[in-house]
Amino acid sequence: MPSSCARWASASSRRASLSPRIESLFGHVKGEWPHLEQITDPATLTAELDRVRRDYNGTRLHAGIGYVTPNDEHHGRGDAIRQARIDGLARARQQRIDYRRTNHKPRVIQTRHNLANFPDQPPRFLRNTSGLPPPRHDTAEAPRGV
Repeated sequence: MPSSCARWASASSRRASLSPRIESLFGHVKGEWPHLEQITDPATLTAELDRVRRDYNGTRLHAGIGYVTPNDEHHGRGDAIRQARIDGLARARQQRIDYRRTNHKPRVIQTRHNLANFPDQPPRFLRNTSGLPPPRHDTAEAPRGV
């Protein structure tokens, strides 16, 4: 009797550890291929499941293994793909930095001290950018607090 209990305990622990993985797989399959639930013909379902299996393992990127396919990871290409992705991102970043450094046009900021450089424009700090009409300064203001 104790040996059967031990077998049951080890089998149930295997089932418990496998269950979340199976539930995750079913959730992905139901969410990404909802048409599978409508198929009633066993031969058609088998063909569709084979197609889904190829797509799931060979095309779909998996976040849990670093955004590579399970086939790539299984055949040992996962590390090389991830490293190539890191190298490509670093190369793109460096190209962007180099481009911006070589094509940078310095922006001259208009201040009170360099107004002579901008004779055709009113000073930026005096421009009306609010879209409202400028305030009128010609009206006499009524005395306050009288």
